[in-house]
Amino acid sequence: MWSALVCVTSGLFLVAISIVARARRISASWRMRTRETVEPPSPLGEALKEFVAIAGGTYLGLSALAEFLKLQIPEHAVLWGVAFDPLALIAVLLALLTPILPLPPAR
Repeated sequence: MWSALVCVTSGLFLVAISIVARARRISASWRMRTRETVEPPSPLGEALKEFVAIAGGTYLGLSALAEFLKLQIPEHAVLWGVAFDPLALIAVLLALLTPILPLPPAR
């Protein structure tokens, strides 16, 4: 019971750290490039939208790749008493790492 609570709590903590890092990056980039009189979007809202988009896109890509390669991936895995989808966990972990990894410059 305690290990599941620690696992879920640490996972939520990592998601919060990732979203805060995204929000800071979005806020800084908005301030640097805007001189318009429009109201800027909420950095937290933009960070949440970006996190969900990256995790969702990664999940769809991984599931399509697993289906294409006919990989036998279990539908549910249990770790410390918590059941989860392994592909979804990998997608969320990769989405957590994206604010840390350097991105190539936009063209």
